[in-house]
Amino acid sequence: MFLKKKGFDIVGVDISKEALNKLKNNSEKLKLKTDFYKANAEKLPFKDKSFNVVYSINTLNFTDIKKIN
Repeated sequence: MFLKKKGFDIVGVDISKEALNKLKNNSEKLKLKTDFYKANAEKLPFKDKSFNVVYSINTLNFTDIKKIN
């Protein structure tokens, strides 16, 4: 939400439904329109080159890097 407040377009992705619900609630409270996706980092639902920058927290700790496509 920090980046969204600064004017960046963001997309939230998490494998956890609970985490996404928290993000959605925070987004609604702050009145920040954001898209969220429930997805596994090993198989994301985005085309190559969809983003200019990817910011990740703890993703590599829980991902089999060899499976990322």
